[in-house]
Amino acid sequence: MGGKLETWALWVLACVFAGVAGIGMCAPTVLFDPTGIALDTGAGAAEIRAAYGGLFGAVAYVFLDGAREPTRRRQALFVAVLVLGGFVLGRLVSWCVDGTPSAPVAIVNLAAESLGFVVVLFLWRVHQPSEDGSRRLPE
Repeated sequence: MGGKLETWALWVLACVFAGVAGIGMCAPTVLFDPTGIALDTGAGAAEIRAAYGGLFGAVAYVFLDGAREPTRRRQALFVAVLVLGGFVLGRLVSWCVDGTPSAPVAIVNLAAESLGFVVVLFLWRVHQPSEDGSRRLPE
């Protein structure tokens, strides 16, 4: 069961991150208009294209690679733990420092990222190979 669930989770993450990367690269305002962030300069759009297009695209590839290659699955899950955990931490720090966000999409993002973090953390902890490379828990 674990291997299938891990693979499925990484495929979902790869698709979500690839989708965000594509939108970030081609239509960055689609990502930011719902949050109230204006991209009224070329420099601002370039930063969004680099971060959301480039970085999200690279991370999507890591997730895809982990979904397709069992020997890299644990590493990809760890990247997912770090990325989603970083998103959650950043949003919580912002709530403490900047106050509760007014855009409903910020609450939805926090909920989705928190759920994703808990799931991938669990899957990463379960996917611990023994010394001979086999899994500790049965599939």
